[in-house]
Amino acid sequence: MGQRLFLFLIAAVFLLANTPRSLARDAIMGVNRVNLNQLPPAERERIIRQMVENGVKVARLNIVRPTETGLETLRIARDNGLTIILNFGVLAPEYLRQGATDRAAARRFTARPRLSDVDTARFEERFAWLWRRIEEIKPDLAAIEFSNELNWADFNGDLAVGERGRVFDRATMATMPNAEAFGRGLDNYVEVLKIARRLRDAGTAFRSVPIVSAGTADIPQRWAERSGGDAVEASVFLAALRQRGLLDVVDGIGLHLYPEGAGWQEHIRQAMTLCGTVETGGRPCWITEWGVPNVSTTCPVDDTRRADLVQRMETEFLGFAAMGRVKALVYYDWDTHRSFSIWRCNGLTPTGRVVLD
Repeated sequence: MGQRLFLFLIAAVFLLANTPRSLARDAIMGVNRVNLNQLPPAERERIIRQMVENGVKVARLNIVRPTETGLETLRIARDNGLTIILNFGVLAPEYLRQGATDRAAARRFTARPRLSDVDTARFEERFAWLWRRIEEIKPDLAAIEFSNELNWADFNGDLAVGERGRVFDRATMATMPNAEAFGRGLDNYVEVLKIARRLRDAGTAFRSVPIVSAGTADIPQRWAERSGGDAVEASVFLAALRQRGLLDVVDGIGLHLYPEGAGWQEHIRQAMTLCGTVETGGRPCWITEWGVPNVSTTCPVDDTRRADLVQRMETEFLGFAAMGRVKALVYYDWDTHRSFSIWRCNGLTPTGRVVLD
């Protein structure tokens, strides 16, 4: 009996030591809390403290415009011990050519600036100022990421909105409306990344901080059709950026995934073909957004089913992290989205406990 118990304990220790998180011990686990800069400083500090006190070590925060407001958020995060994946907007008015106009609002889509209207000289001037100020503040940065879902009409005004959206693949890219302007936007984006890399490398504070490309959206055809917004298939979008020199200037590939339905596992495995491959020069994916909705509005929240699914999805992702193909897994989101948030009813949900365990 004693020998059996001993063998059982040895087996249990082995299993515990080789959970997905231990196998992927270098993976960065975090949570999104975007648009903090729209809140008063005291409210920003309250939320950041709340996150840290409840186990958040890394948060994806954003700075949309080169202003002091965003810099104050970085000071608050630094002073509260929060590590940041910092997402920079590249479509702020300060970065666009004179006279640029937004694509008009339509259906569910707000007016959006066009990536093709970025003035890279203006970007360099204004971003250089912002970067110098960040170097002075010295927040704890896990990575810097530039822009968001540029292959989707919701974030790139070069993509059209109409009655029925399309997801363009290799076979249909030539038929895209405004294809020439879309291509100019990609040229601009890679130039923006080159500028950012030069500035990063010229300093000493953050020379080793990885640069991550904009989180590329995985838009289903049915959602594009229903919403009216055009998108470009993730693999096609990333291939177009690689042709322009993306791999010379980034250390990681940003990716956004919202697996759903019975086929969630196949969805993840298909997306992972974009990560840590020969085509990407071995660069891992940074999953800077992923999540599962829970539409329950009760308090206390009924979250057990979502927590179970999130646990299984996380295990799947971390298997790829253990192979070096995924570097970061950043859940969306903390408290801003009614369906996806993990902080509800003034407390951490079961899903939140899975994400932050």
